Amino acid sequence: QKRDSNRLQAFDAAYISAGLRVNILSILQKKVPGGVSDVVNAIASRQAVLLPPVVEACAAFIDQPGYNQCLSKGLAHVFSDDRDLRVYEERLQKFMAIPPKFQIDLAIAVSTVFKDNTYRQRHGNRKGFWTTAAYNIPLCSSKDLGRLLENKNYLHAYAAVRYLTDDATKDFIQFYQHRFTDFGGRLEAEIDKFSISFESLYRFHHNKGGVDSKRNVGILQYRISDHFYVSGSFGKNFGSVNNLIALLGLNWGFGKQSIIE
Repeated sequence: QKRDSNRLQAFDAAYISAGLRVNILSILQKKVPGGVSDVVNAIASRQAVLLPPVVEACAAFIDQPGYNQCLSKGLAHVFSDDRDLRVYEERLQKFMAIPPKFQIDLAIAVSTVFKDNTYRQRHGNRKGFWTTAAYNIPLCSSKDLGRLLENKNYLHAYAAVRYLTDDATKDFIQFYQHRFTDFGGRLEAEIDKFSISFESLYRFHHNKGGVDSKRNVGILQYRISDHFYVSGSFGKNFGSVNNLIALLGLNWGFGKQSIIE
């Protein structure tokens, strides 16, 4: 249960939300498709070499129910123990971790508010639709495949457009819908495990003229592991009241997530 932080509501409010994000366009770094194709072919060739001995060892069970199980266990064993396969698979994982040169994502999210934590007293709270474009520049020669695979330094540029509807209320009796369009971008420098970025968004208020506002936020982030981050944000949020952003938090299991997304 959570009371809305703006303290303008005279009731406790709990929220539930859901979202969906899809990639509609990705353009890979120039050397990546050829490198992935070479690694996949190498994996297939190595598996073809390891397959016959397993089939021969299971031949005695070919007309028995245990034949498929014999093949499954035998292949799992030789594939997991083969050093060459492990090297190829690790190389493939490095290729998959290289950010695309350019990508466009679409997303949608909705939320519902529950008055006093009661299911019957619920109302659609907010809906959002947005698109994000990202341009990722490796800070090394993209023509050198070896350096590109080991590179962990990037410059990222993002652009976003977002449309929001928000049903605001103070008493859960009368609701007032606000409609916004946000647009702006973010520039980020990623150096190994550390990243620093700045994002700026302009908000156009469709219902009220003259109350448009801006959001300017600086973000610091440190990657402890592949799925565990420490991040801090400071800056100005939309609006002119209670618009200070000062956050320090942990992000686990979801990877990096831009605020503009």
